[in-house]
Amino acid sequence: MAVKPLNNSLKKDFEKLFKKATDRAISDFQNKIEPNLKNKDHYNSLKLLIEESKRLDELIDNHPHPYYIENHSSEDWLLTQFASRTILLNVDESKELSEAVYLGKYRALISDKKWPMKEEIPEYTYQDFVNGKECQYFLSFDNYYNISEDDYYKIRDWQSANLIKIVGYEYRMLIANIQAHCKNLSNPLEFIIAEKEKLENELDKTPDNPALLKKALAKLFIFKGVNLNKFSDELLIRNFKPYKSGEIDWKCITPANIEAPLKKLQRKPKTIFSSEATLFYTINKITDWLDSVIKGKPIQEPVIETDWQAILANAQNNALLQVEQLTTEIDEHVYQPDLSNEEIKDYLIENLETYRKKFNAFEEKYFFHILRDEKKHLLERMFITNSFLSNDMERQIQAVIESTIIYEVSWHVVQTYCAIFDTHKIDFPGKNDGYLQIMSLMNQMVIEKDLYNEMRDSMDDFMQHFHSYFLPIEMHFQNQREKFTELFDKSLDRLQESLDEADPTNKIIYLQSRLKELRQSENKIKRHKHESWFDKREFKYAKLFKEFLQIEADFIRETKDIDLPPLLKAPSPYLLPDSQPQNFESLVSEDKAAFIMKMLEDLSITLNGKSQLSERRKGALRGIVEALKENDILPNRSLETLNKLVADKIGLTLKSKIDWSKTSDLYLAKGKKYISENYN
Repeated sequence: MAVKPLNNSLKKDFEKLFKKATDRAISDFQNKIEPNLKNKDHYNSLKLLIEESKRLDELIDNHPHPYYIENHSSEDWLLTQFASRTILLNVDESKELSEAVYLGKYRALISDKKWPMKEEIPEYTYQDFVNGKECQYFLSFDNYYNISEDDYYKIRDWQSANLIKIVGYEYRMLIANIQAHCKNLSNPLEFIIAEKEKLENELDKTPDNPALLKKALAKLFIFKGVNLNKFSDELLIRNFKPYKSGEIDWKCITPANIEAPLKKLQRKPKTIFSSEATLFYTINKITDWLDSVIKGKPIQEPVIETDWQAILANAQNNALLQVEQLTTEIDEHVYQPDLSNEEIKDYLIENLETYRKKFNAFEEKYFFHILRDEKKHLLERMFITNSFLSNDMERQIQAVIESTIIYEVSWHVVQTYCAIFDTHKIDFPGKNDGYLQIMSLMNQMVIEKDLYNEMRDSMDDFMQHFHSYFLPIEMHFQNQREKFTELFDKSLDRLQESLDEADPTNKIIYLQSRLKELRQSENKIKRHKHESWFDKREFKYAKLFKEFLQIEADFIRETKDIDLPPLLKAPSPYLLPDSQPQNFESLVSEDKAAFIMKMLEDLSITLNGKSQLSERRKGALRGIVEALKENDILPNRSLETLNKLVADKIGLTLKSKIDWSKTSDLYLAKGKKYISENYN
């Protein structure tokens, strides 16, 4: 009986699944969404669509097959992957495929309805904002508002400046009150520790209940004599939520919400005068000060207002001095008369590679967005805001210096190369090896969620870095080449595992089908070689994939007549141990476990092996776990699974997954630094 190629053998069943899922999505959209939009105004229609998008995004994030969802409209792509998985893994994913196509199509219909509505959003300006006119789109949605870029940054500047003005005065005044109180105590450090414990053990663990929240606040020294009933229950809870997660809710920093404290500030008050919108930022600053005292800072050391402009100017001058030294060294080297062109090329490319790797390792990449001359007016406000709210000015200083050096020196290398060789392109090794074909080749293998997400994230990073950071484009392309080559190797390794475990007949069908497709592609290339679009194309990875498949096919052909007797009569018990529930001890070796526990202790995540994290600081665990995973100290499991296992080990209760936050980002950087300095 003739055997059909792999894709063709499943095509009819696939087409039925695809059509049914697509029709169901269209029907649900028409019957559940469109009728609900008819009686709503523009704002509420858009709100409904945005909320539905968020619901879908959450479902999609947790779906085991994101590659089906995100390629829901590409029938050939879907069929190829569905066929590969069906035949090699010997699974029937019809239900999962149908659900994925449904979700993808349904989300696309929501998006198609939503995006045109963006054009109809009323314009909102900086003057509207400062005059107290509120725009419900701007205050409710993350990306759906109609504001010019210039006005958007003016609004953020106003918000940041006034938030820092209020909180800066208030926290310094309250610390002065605490210092005055401590002068009358026999053991002031005991008082400081007690206040810190109230914050971490009571306030941070308070549920979103206004009565309980006010009760917890009333226990703090800084609220002595303050009438907490003046705070709105609704606004207090709204601003308490981002405080617990370590986020900034800029939507609450409006003229209406901070007009009262701005007026009170003029009278130099001696007690808390914040509104609900600024109160918790002050508490954060007080918490940071209590921490510093517990770590050894003198209680009575005055807290003075920081001259941010002078500090930033000093950092920028420091950076430019280093840039001048580095670029001078480059110029002195490349303009030596006895150097050959090849030596100059190698030297400049090596330098560009150095700064590409520095860029990749650099955590605060958002600084690159504002290093161009037309954006530099934003640098001061970003530096001040980040330094003030994170209480980590040194990190921001180093970020300014390092980003400036990477930006200026990498561009100097490119401009020098182009000037010497009279070109606008850098001749990187392997530049034209056809790495983009890897996306198509991965689909002919068996894609898993982690590898697909790596590929998607890499492409997202490329677009963001290219459009936002304004570094030499060759750096971004080289990152793509490097990442895609790594993904190709990983995908082949996964395919090898699947082939080794596959049913022999299924394996043969897969190999011969994919080899047939590759040979047909080669034939097409030969037929179209005369056409210009083929002239400079290279097919390195297609050839490597074909060679890989051919090796597997050769093995089958050369061993098909061998009758191999069973190597083992019966499996010994120790070869097939009972599966045990996974825990921290089973996850890593003793040496790695000891390092992880010491790291958690040294970074104040634990004390004597037990968690010291409050509800608000749980993001720290995510950052540390992410750093351990990236450095292969923890294995390649989902972040949620690793967080849970480490949390169980240190006695930290996780009621839900730990989302990204600035706290997690901060501890990711701390974790990477600790590992680089302490892990061998």
